[in-house]
Amino acid sequence: TWKAGGIVVNQNGERFVNECESNPSVREVALEEQPGAVQYDIYTDKILEDLRANKGAGMYDLMFGSEDSMGHHVLQEASSLEELAEKTGLPLETMKAEIERYNELCHKGIDEDFGKMSKRMIPGENPPYYACKFGNAGMLVMFGGLECDHELRVTKDGTNDPIPGLYVAGADNGTLMSAPYCDYEGYSLMCAYCGGRLAGQYAVETIDA
Repeated sequence: TWKAGGIVVNQNGERFVNECESNPSVREVALEEQPGAVQYDIYTDKILEDLRANKGAGMYDLMFGSEDSMGHHVLQEASSLEELAEKTGLPLETMKAEIERYNELCHKGIDEDFGKMSKRMIPGENPPYYACKFGNAGMLVMFGGLECDHELRVTKDGTNDPIPGLYVAGADNGTLMSAPYCDYEGYSLMCAYCGGRLAGQYAVETIDA
């Protein structure tokens, strides 16, 4: 639903966020404010087709794509919204009204409720319907950290003066690695590999000097 469309609702069946919001903090805070900090992602085959066409289905297929995948047991499939409500425990009338409202906005081409980008406004009109329950289990990415200079030496608060012998590596680097959120798996690994290698090289050069 983040990459290719669909609708996210809370346990009351209510939509509560722009599903494609690029800032994860906005989505996480919105989820924390929902009953039980739980959401249901609801989507259709059309959305799955678009996800695969845009080469964004790698994680989905790994987690949910086959009957023996690790997350398949939490994925609900239904031939109608009535069946989906029965399987998920979501209140039918509220969920149905939210999906109908969302489909209406999709056809208008503008999300008047949460500002979702129009190219990801894909109506969920034809079964089968899928739903997956998610909770705010923890933080995957956090940007920010220790300030440093271009030799990865940690600098003192409010100054550019390096602290002798103290280097920062990987995503703990709040100056060079603290980029805007990017939609690329493995981003933090690259921070760790590159930043760690460079910090080590600079540290060795300092020791040798």
